[in-house]
Amino acid sequence: MQTTIYTLTAPVAAPTRIALVSDLHDRDAAPVLAALDDARPDFIAITGDVFDGHRRFLAARDAGDARPIVHRFPNAMRLLEKAPAIAPAFLSLGNHEWFLLPPDLAEIRKTGTTLLHDAFCAAPGGLIFAGLTPHDTSRFWAYAASQGYRGELGKLRRAWRALHEPDEPAPASLAWLDDFQNQPGVKVLLCHYPEYWALLPPYLKDSPVDLMLSGHAHGGQVRLLGRGLFSSSQGFFPRFTNGVFTGAHGHMVISRGLANTVPIPRIGNPTQLVLIDLSPCIDS
Repeated sequence: MQTTIYTLTAPVAAPTRIALVSDLHDRDAAPVLAALDDARPDFIAITGDVFDGHRRFLAARDAGDARPIVHRFPNAMRLLEKAPAIAPAFLSLGNHEWFLLPPDLAEIRKTGTTLLHDAFCAAPGGLIFAGLTPHDTSRFWAYAASQGYRGELGKLRRAWRALHEPDEPAPASLAWLDDFQNQPGVKVLLCHYPEYWALLPPYLKDSPVDLMLSGHAHGGQVRLLGRGLFSSSQGFFPRFTNGVFTGAHGHMVISRGLANTVPIPRIGNPTQLVLIDLSPCIDS
C-alpha cells in the first residue's frame, strides 16, 4: 500500500489533514488502520465500497429478512469500528453497497463512523462533511422498497436493471445537495463516483464545494505512463482515476483504492491511502 500526500489550500482556520480511504472491498483492514494511526489525520473520509457486493451469498439473500448481513464482512466492520478511535470518521456509500438494507444501515451507525447517505453534518473546525450515494444504489433501494422488500435481492436487482440504466441522469430533486452547497463553512463532499465531477449529472466541477473526495475507478487497474487503462464507468483511457483535479471553486481528489476485485492484476498501480493536507488561504 502506498501513502500519497497532497497539499491544497482551502478556507480552513488552521492546517487540517483529511485521510481518504476508498474501495476496501472487505480486504484486510489492519494495514490501513496502522497507516491511519501513523498519519494522525484530523478526519477520516471513507468514500464507499468498503463492503463487497460481489459475494455469492448476496444473490440468495431474502430482501424481506430483517437480520443484518454486514457482520459477514468482518474487515469492513473492523475499519468502521476502529477508525473513529483515530479521528472522527465519515462514510459515504458506493455501488458495492447496493445490497445493504435498513437493518444494515442501522448496524453501520452503531460503529461510531458517521454514515452520510445523501446527507451532511457539521464537524469541528468549521468543516461540513456530506455524502452523495451513487444514483444506481439509491434508485435500487427505492425499487426494492416499492416491491415491499419481497423476494431474493439478486432477482430484485436484475429486475431493476432491466428497467433502468445504471448511469442514467441524476434524480430531478437533489434538494439536500443544494442545501449542503449553500451552507457556510468548508464543504467536503464524499462522492464515490468521480464521474459526477464532469461526466455525469450533477456535474459538481463548478459547484461551490471546497473538496470532493472520490474513488471507484481503482486507478484504471493498469497504469501506463501515469494514466489508467480502463474503468468500468468510463471505458478505456478514463479521465478520472487518480490525483487532484481543480474546478471553479475547489478540488476533487481521487484515490486509487485499497483492493483488487477483478482477475486482472493491478499493474503499475499500487493500492493507495491518500492524505490531504489543507492549508489556510492567504489573503493577498
